Amino acid sequence: MWAKPRNAQNKSDRLDLNALYCKPSYHYQTHEVTVDGADGSILKAEPVGRRTNFTQAERIIDIITFEGIVGRSSIDPKVNLGYFPREAPDSEVRFEGWDLDYPTPQISYVIGLSPGRKFDDFRDPVTFKNGLDRMRKLLFNNALETLLVDDSGGEEVVGKRVITSEGIVVVPLIAHILAGFLGLIVACLGGVLLVSYNRQNNLASDPDTLGTKMALGNINLGPGDEEVSTDWMFGKLVSPVELSISTGLAVTLVNITLLTLLIILYKSALRWNGRTRSNSSKIIFSFIPTVIATLLEPLWALVWRYLALYQPYIELRRGNASPAASLGLKYTNIPPVLIAPRALRHGHTFLFLASMMVITANILSIALGGIFDRSSQPLTSDIMVTYPFTTTINTEIQTAHTTKWGETFAKDLEEHWLVINTNVLEGTDLLPWVTDEFYFLPFELESGNKTGLRTSMTQGYGGNLTCQLLAVAEVGTYPFAAEWVWSLKASNQSDKNAMQACGGLILAGWGRGEANQENIGENDIRTVSANMQSNTTIICSQQISTGKFRVTVDEEGHVKRSKLIGELKYDDSRIFNGSTSVGNFTAQLATLLHTPPGKIWDFGTMHNDNSSHSFLQFIGESLISKNLSDPSTPSPSFEDAQQALSKFYKRFFTILLALNQDTIFVPAGKVRRSEVGQLESIEPRMLMDPVMFYIAVAVLGFQLIAGTIIFASTPRRFLPRFPFNLASEISFFHASSALSDVAGTANMSSAMRKRHLKRLGGTYGYGKFRGSDGENHVGIERMSMIRSYKEAVATTSSSSTIPETTAMVRAASVVPSASPSPPEEGEVSVEGVVSTAGDVAVQVLAVDHIRAGQ
Repeated sequence: MWAKPRNAQNKSDRLDLNALYCKPSYHYQTHEVTVDGADGSILKAEPVGRRTNFTQAERIIDIITFEGIVGRSSIDPKVNLGYFPREAPDSEVRFEGWDLDYPTPQISYVIGLSPGRKFDDFRDPVTFKNGLDRMRKLLFNNALETLLVDDSGGEEVVGKRVITSEGIVVVPLIAHILAGFLGLIVACLGGVLLVSYNRQNNLASDPDTLGTKMALGNINLGPGDEEVSTDWMFGKLVSPVELSISTGLAVTLVNITLLTLLIILYKSALRWNGRTRSNSSKIIFSFIPTVIATLLEPLWALVWRYLALYQPYIELRRGNASPAASLGLKYTNIPPVLIAPRALRHGHTFLFLASMMVITANILSIALGGIFDRSSQPLTSDIMVTYPFTTTINTEIQTAHTTKWGETFAKDLEEHWLVINTNVLEGTDLLPWVTDEFYFLPFELESGNKTGLRTSMTQGYGGNLTCQLLAVAEVGTYPFAAEWVWSLKASNQSDKNAMQACGGLILAGWGRGEANQENIGENDIRTVSANMQSNTTIICSQQISTGKFRVTVDEEGHVKRSKLIGELKYDDSRIFNGSTSVGNFTAQLATLLHTPPGKIWDFGTMHNDNSSHSFLQFIGESLISKNLSDPSTPSPSFEDAQQALSKFYKRFFTILLALNQDTIFVPAGKVRRSEVGQLESIEPRMLMDPVMFYIAVAVLGFQLIAGTIIFASTPRRFLPRFPFNLASEISFFHASSALSDVAGTANMSSAMRKRHLKRLGGTYGYGKFRGSDGENHVGIERMSMIRSYKEAVATTSSSSTIPETTAMVRAASVVPSASPSPPEEGEVSVEGVVSTAGDVAVQVLAVDHIRAGQ
């Protein structure tokens, strides 16, 4: 029933009335339930069977007893309460602003299960009915849960287990693009294999060396082929633009820019905990870095390719090059990964560096592609916070709550017990400004209602117990157990100091004994005699600790982090004000401690089950995860008893202060103390992965150094025509006598040709010589046939053109040497060795080209 007088001054006047008659019904039904595998909480419940009503006669549950419990809002005293209070919470104190007159105990549940509702809202019959319905269901579920026991012979059913695993989420658009490119690659690869298989190939080996190309050119050059124009040989020298100084400067500038930008972004990300993330940041930070690194790869691939083509000519230009180091060099048809170790083995440093540049460009694209990470990160900014309370404790600032045992500062004698109960046993969150061991004075933002974590300095308060073991009786058998918590009083109550000293002490015990039950007299009056045979009794004094803490809380005040600044102080008299002292305050705490909800005195109920009937000890044992109340075991040790009581007291102290902060601490008034704090908000940010950053920096640093070496030291402009293709390469040896060395080797493999040239024992160079057509040429020739070699080299090194004549002719003599194999019919093979012993000019004998049939 809900009723409210229409005349607030005359409550006996006519009433607004909302009276409901509710008849409960009970049923059972099969459900398919999905529970969380970690904590057993119900995620989803769907009915799959027919609902079946039942009554008291079916004796599924004792409906009459349950209805009586709900009606009285209390539990039978013979039942082991465990962590349940004997009676419903008192609603008069909690809702004193509603001006309720004699509310029944169920009203606490009805109001609590109707969040946000005011008194007048329950005038609506539907609102009132829904609150009552939720109240009955909650009490019924709790009561039924405590009565359920394990059924070893129950029916087995087949269930389902769903495992949720964490993994990498693939972006659909990117996945489709990649799948398309991969499909294109597979199609192209299939086409290459098909064309290669069906194409006719008359080559005995891969034309991957100069020697192979010379052998093929020797077969196809005809008698008139000597009449090739040589004007281009003496024109301007050329070099690929990719190997030019301007290209090197541009690439170096790009590398420096990327390296500097990466370092700046990384330093900025460390300082500001990431960069601001916008809608377009996914493209900016994911694709653009990858594209930049991908574009660098083809540039370095061209540099590597041209250096691979250059390398044989560089060796020939040095002179006296062996066939293996010049005509037999195999670089052009091998990927950079395989060229790098080969070039390093042969001492070709520039080519090795160029190959590594191509390899590291791929690594750079991977590193830049994964260097940016999108996640939510905390950002801090300075804020001004104010403190609504001073650090001083004065329990006289409000009308004290009087109990049988004295006055206390607590507004409600039960609420702190209920909060401890739900926090310890049900796992609910602690109250705002509270941790397991400390209560912190709250602080507020000076202006605005900003979201995020707030951090500031504040005062913290904690409670501690120092306990001693009292003498115990003889050890005996243990048919029953009992637990109790008492406070003490001074024998001389006129002595204020003695009253406070004794009132602050706490006496707790765990006992074991024997009990006998007998019926006396004609009426069979049942009596029980008990003999306490052993106990663990401890007496504890309280200590109040205070200190400065740096505390971080959320918008509601729940503590996320706390750090002690300095040292704790114990029983500091400076934190108390007025008539409140350490002794007075701890005496009030002891009074509140020994009166659990629904009990006037925790006098120690004898029990033969293994669960404590003392609320305080039950919670304490739960905190240390030990059962100290089993009558089949000896009394607990002093260490276990002290630990259980101390852990409970710490939690009890902090929760009690949080619930009664406005009756304990002196308000700050209009002029509040303020300090600079920090606001920590969680925002989407773009971070940089440290591993990928260091990889990218290492690669860019290597490319910067290696690129500088390559572009600064690679020979440029000593070829009149760059050997891009076979035709340009033939122009360097079409009139050379070196063709006779590779004659007849076109059908040999590269290895066979290399051995053949090694047996000939000749060396080769690049310079000016008179060809078989009687004209001057610049190209590949036997060293014995190259005229004025050093002067030609010097000239081409210092000038971009090659003169048609040379002023100085180096003395040479031709010494015939025996050929390891006789020449074929129609061929003459004459080899010479250059001698530098004298300076006398002699006629040079050079048989450039003799062909059969002339």
